[in-house]
Amino acid sequence: MATAATIRQELEQINASIEQENQTQMQLSQELDEATERQRLRREVDAAKESLAIVRGQNSAFRWSRANVDNDAGGIHKPNAQNPGPQDQGRKQTLNVREGRHSQTKMEANCKKAVSTATMEWKITGMSWLKEALDQTGDSYAWTTQTVSVGSSNFEGRYCPWPLEDIWTAKHEQGHATLGVSVDVDFSQCDNHQKSVIRHRFYIMRQDGQYVQWGQEGQVCETNNNLGDDFLFGPDVTSTSQAASGVFGFSHDALLQSEWVSNDTLTVKVELEVRPFTGYSDSSSSSTLVLPKPKQSIEVPEATISSKFLSLFEGEKCTDVTFNVKGE
Repeated sequence: MATAATIRQELEQINASIEQENQTQMQLSQELDEATERQRLRREVDAAKESLAIVRGQNSAFRWSRANVDNDAGGIHKPNAQNPGPQDQGRKQTLNVREGRHSQTKMEANCKKAVSTATMEWKITGMSWLKEALDQTGDSYAWTTQTVSVGSSNFEGRYCPWPLEDIWTAKHEQGHATLGVSVDVDFSQCDNHQKSVIRHRFYIMRQDGQYVQWGQEGQVCETNNNLGDDFLFGPDVTSTSQAASGVFGFSHDALLQSEWVSNDTLTVKVELEVRPFTGYSDSSSSSTLVLPKPKQSIEVPEATISSKFLSLFEGEKCTDVTFNVKGE
């Protein structure tokens, strides 16, 4: 049997390990915050690059137009039959030239115009009583008491404390999930064969009151018919062959003792972006992808009557009229 001194030594070693793990956790938490900031900055860089590409394209068009003006191939003061340049002054000639035209059109396909967004926040208070409450009601999971509506879709939060509990995750399919969002589609507002795209991000509140993203940004692209039948998405939604991994890898019981549950309460935030099917129309409604088309134009040639009259006067071309002035 171990002596008291041996047990005390073992206890000291365990406490030292706990202290070391706590310090490691604080360091990892700080590194996660730094990684989140780097991710945010990368998105700002992406947006800046996109703006730079647009400006560069516009400047390229201006350079091309400037070159045309310098070469007298374009511009509002380019030489023509009625407005000859300096090199044509004093030269008598008959011009009947149909000049070319320059056309420039700017177009934009706005794929984000039809996107609607929503944020849902959900608190589960009394997390330590959740299993017992579900056992009493015979339910497999807890769900939000209200839904969030985006377009023709309604969203509902779900939490299941059992990683191997079978729950509906898609049409005629069952799987496992700890935390997710289900979709209910109002078919009176859409075609059930059309596809909708849903982007989602899940955040869990830490004990210090800060939200931390759980998992990567996810995306769903399914027909409304599939989405409208208990479709469930989330960072740890799996098929029936794989258990749900849990929030940040914690089981329900371990989650209760983690920094993600404060005062026996789990706080969740989900950001949603939904883009419905908009067809191929170019109408100006806010829910339609607009693809502007260049305006139809009719090219009207420049008038030539002045040059034709000039040819009558100078060369008596196409005329049998004789002018007598003072006998000449």
